[in-house]
Amino acid sequence: MIPFGIIHLVLTLFFFSWQIPYGAHGYGAHFTLGTMDRNYQKNLTLDEAKDLLRKCIQELKTRFLINLPGFNVKVIDKTGIHEIKL
Repeated sequence: MIPFGIIHLVLTLFFFSWQIPYGAHGYGAHFTLGTMDRNYQKNLTLDEAKDLLRKCIQELKTRFLINLPGFNVKVIDKTGIHEIKL
């Protein structure tokens, strides 16, 4: 029998070796990752990224059980971190 620690290490190394250009966390990820899979493109402009985020939020409003009243959006670029409005 293979010890759990070895299996955990191998799986961790395997999954962390993948590189993905976007991500989502929590329960909402189940709904938004499909939207990002369909609409993400490499080298999105800020306006295109905001449109993609609006689509993800609309998907959450349509499918998610909990009504989320608002979202804080921050952009990280070479000049720093900026909060933006959608």
